Amino acid sequence: MIDAVLGSLFRVLKRPSLVFPGIFLTLSQVAIWSVFFYANDTLPRFFYELFVLNIFPNAGFFETIFLLVVANPVEFLVLGFFALLWIAATLWMIFALVLAVEKKEPPLKSVFGSLNHIGKILGLSVFYGIAMLLFAVAMLFFIWLFILGGIFGSIGLVATILWLLVGVFIYFKLLVLPVEFFLGDEKITVALKKSWDWTDKRLISTIVFAALAMLVSNIIVSAGILVSDIVAIDAVSIFVVFLAMSFGSAYFGVALIAYYSSGQ
Repeated sequence: MIDAVLGSLFRVLKRPSLVFPGIFLTLSQVAIWSVFFYANDTLPRFFYELFVLNIFPNAGFFETIFLLVVANPVEFLVLGFFALLWIAATLWMIFALVLAVEKKEPPLKSVFGSLNHIGKILGLSVFYGIAMLLFAVAMLFFIWLFILGGIFGSIGLVATILWLLVGVFIYFKLLVLPVEFFLGDEKITVALKKSWDWTDKRLISTIVFAALAMLVSNIIVSAGILVSDIVAIDAVSIFVVFLAMSFGSAYFGVALIAYYSSGQ
C-alpha cells in the first residue's frame, strides 16, 4: 500500500509523460463546467441567495439541502448530466493510464487509444450515474422524513446518518472497480463482483490507501497554488495551477492502478 502511494509519485516524476492523461482530464473538466455555468446561471444565483442573502435563515443543514433540490429540480437534473460527463472524463483518464501503465502504451497514444473503448467508458459512467441517482433519491426521502419532525423526524435523522455511512462504505468497495473493468475484457457485473470481493479483506487497507493518496494529490495541487501565488504573471500562474491539478489527477490514477495490481 505504501509502495503504491509513494512509489507512484516517483513513478510519475520519472516518467512525466504519464501526466498527459491528467492534462486531458483537467481540460475536459474545465470545458464541462464552463459550458454548464455559461448555459445555466440558476444554481450559482441560488447558491448566492442561500449563503450570502441567507434566504433560509431558520433552516438546518439537512432541511437546506432538501429545499435547495426541491426549488431547482430541473437545474439539478442538468447538474446530474454534467456530473455524469465529469465521471466519464475521469474514467477516460483511468482507462488511458491503465493502457499506459499496464499495457505499456505511450501515454499520449493511450489517451486517444482509450477512445476506441468509449462504449466501456460510457457504460461504466452510466452505472455510476444510476447508483448516485438512487442514492440521492433515497437520501432526499430520509431528509424529508427528518423535516416532518416527531417520530418521523427521529427515524429520518437516523436513516440519513446510516445512509451516509452506507454511501461511504459502497464508495470504498467500488474504488478499484474501474481498474478491474478496464484491465479485463468482461461485463460490468463480472467486474463489479470481482472488485467487490477483492476489497472484502482489504477494506481498511483501501480506506487508508485512498486517504493517503488523496492527501498526496491535494498536497501536489496545494503546492501548485502556492507557487502560482508567488508568480506575478497571471497566465503563468494559471498554467502552474493547471499543471498541478493535472499532475495530482494523474498521480492518483497511477496510485490506484498500482494499489490494485499489487493485491492481485
